[in-house]
Amino acid sequence: MRVRGYALIESLLASVILATGLLLAVSVFCVSARASWHNRQRAVATMLARDKMEELRQSATAGRLMIGGGLDPLHPISGFHEFIPPFHATHLRLWEIRGTGFQTVTVAVFELSGTTKPVELDRLSSGW
Repeated sequence: MRVRGYALIESLLASVILATGLLLAVSVFCVSARASWHNRQRAVATMLARDKMEELRQSATAGRLMIGGGLDPLHPISGFHEFIPPFHATHLRLWEIRGTGFQTVTVAVFELSGTTKPVELDRLSSGW
């Protein structure tokens, strides 16, 4: 003989287990989506840094490389920074060139969108 309400308790327990499983699946999806977005941002930043490094290397070969610059995103130095894209910028690219004979070049890319303070995504250094 079954006790009344036993099927109701089984159904509620099954619903709780199912809801817990669904919440875990959704949370894993959200973490995965956030990680994917962050990885995409870093890939874009790496591409931007490499492009600028190659441009500076070509300028050095042609003898048109100017010493100076800085990597502080809150105080970019004129002539050593670029907002990308130029209007409604999402990234800030800064570079610094040191040395007279052997030159060390550092390029840093910062994310501007959605933050009050720029967040560094990538930094490359090279010498020639």
